[in-house]
Amino acid sequence: MAARARADSERRSLQSPSGKALNNFVPVCLAARGYTDGVLQENLEKEILNTGCTELDLSENLITQRGASILAKVIRLNKTLTHLSLVNNRIESNGAKALANALNTNKVLILLDLWNNEVKDEGVKALATTLATNKTLTHLYLGKNEVTDTGAKALADALKNQNNTLTHLYLRKNKITKAGAEELAKALETNRSLRELYLFGNLLENEVTHAFGNALRRNITLLVLDLAGSGINNDGAQALARALEKNRCLTILDLADNNIEDDGVDSLIDAIMSRVRKIIMTGYPLTPSCFRDHDLP
Repeated sequence: MAARARADSERRSLQSPSGKALNNFVPVCLAARGYTDGVLQENLEKEILNTGCTELDLSENLITQRGASILAKVIRLNKTLTHLSLVNNRIESNGAKALANALNTNKVLILLDLWNNEVKDEGVKALATTLATNKTLTHLYLGKNEVTDTGAKALADALKNQNNTLTHLYLRKNKITKAGAEELAKALETNRSLRELYLFGNLLENEVTHAFGNALRRNITLLVLDLAGSGINNDGAQALARALEKNRCLTILDLADNNIEDDGVDSLIDAIMSRVRKIIMTGYPLTPSCFRDHDLP
């Protein structure tokens, strides 16, 4: 249900590569049907090829790398499918590699959701290689896939050097540490397409705030940064607050479930007052409207 709700939310704002709104939706929901690879193969032509399907939800089924390979063959030359959700299946690294290979020639897929598929670093590296040439994929969900610093670095390299299309990258609940997060932060210094980056539930440390602080001073496109549950303390909050004084685009900074106390909160409040933005703390979102006795600029 959460995956479908998220897809509905994304749908309202997505555009085609030409910049036109995607209004002619032909959704096909096959979520939680108990589909195996064999059943998928039997139904693929009827459910997708002959319907002009634009959105396909196959979340919470029993699809493995074989099923992903079957899908990849369809995606390679498909001209209608813009959204594909495989949440909570088991396509693993080889399945991700097959999909990545298909995206080398596919010209229409905008959103790929692989949450909780045991994709791991090898699968992520294949997708990162594809990002170097793919010019249509804007939303990539890779949460809960046991991604480590190796996968994070591969994605960072793509964002830093080649890709200028991806706008949303979801890496929540993986195994990325300080080193991988710092690579992603460095990519943000030069990347001009990414709008949202989600890192909640990884193995980050307070020191990542310095790398992201440097990135926020230089970045001119990122709107949402999720560093919830990252071990950030007052010093880290103050480092981010100083960066926000220079940044003119970030609108949401998620710092929930960290170790920020009064001094850190005070610094963040000052950053909020410098321009309209929202900082999420545990159980309490900080916005300029929280401080009625202050005059906003």
